[in-house]
Amino acid sequence: MRFNIVINQNRCIKFKLNVNQAALMSVLTEVSSWATEKVIKGKTYWWVSRNKVIEQLPLFYEKPDTVYRHFKYLAAIGLVDYETENRRDYLRLTEKGKRWNKLGNESDFISNSEMNPSELGNESEIAKQVKVIDFKVVKPDLSEMNPTNNIITITKDKSEENDALTFLQNESPSLYETFMMKYRNRFSEAQFSEFCIKLNSKIQIEVSQRKLEFVGVQIFYRAEAFVLNYLGNENAKESKSEINKDVAPVRKIFKG
Repeated sequence: MRFNIVINQNRCIKFKLNVNQAALMSVLTEVSSWATEKVIKGKTYWWVSRNKVIEQLPLFYEKPDTVYRHFKYLAAIGLVDYETENRRDYLRLTEKGKRWNKLGNESDFISNSEMNPSELGNESEIAKQVKVIDFKVVKPDLSEMNPTNNIITITKDKSEENDALTFLQNESPSLYETFMMKYRNRFSEAQFSEFCIKLNSKIQIEVSQRKLEFVGVQIFYRAEAFVLNYLGNENAKESKSEINKDVAPVRKIFKG
């Protein structure tokens, strides 16, 4: 069981993680130090057993299925890459995931277990990190930290715009193909990009509110309901615009 857990509140708020997912990220940021590696599709992944997560984080997890759903969620929001092979879960940190505990300069990486005060950012940023020791919350000692370094703002990655459909493509290729065949040709390139942004935002909100789980079939049906509603609204706008065009000349005739 892991006794010391570092939770980066600032990152958790940004990515809408609950405390369980935050604890899981704390474990995954050190995955290379305890998990077995395996090369998949030319990239190094780590075998992360669901039962191992429960063993390490008994306060946060009791069921393997919950761990699995949180693996999927972290993958969907771009913090980890997820693969399965022979019924085993393999994960690797993405570039965003690797920046999870990084403060100060963009090139500085700070691990959960070895925080170097000389590389830390300003006090307002550090105050957002807490360290959980035997389930008691202790803030870092700010007097030993250097507040002069600036925090680099990490802007939203454009790849996040298509998270929901990318997840569906990886999780359920047949459902993804069905969705694309039914609806893709009803959008222009710009319209589809705008639709994906709105869909992803809607799904992330519903997942954070526990109204939806990142499971292929659920994402498919939610995306389909959303696209039908979206297209209905767009058609209504076009119809209203056409009516206004037709009414305008009539008004001019009566006015004359």
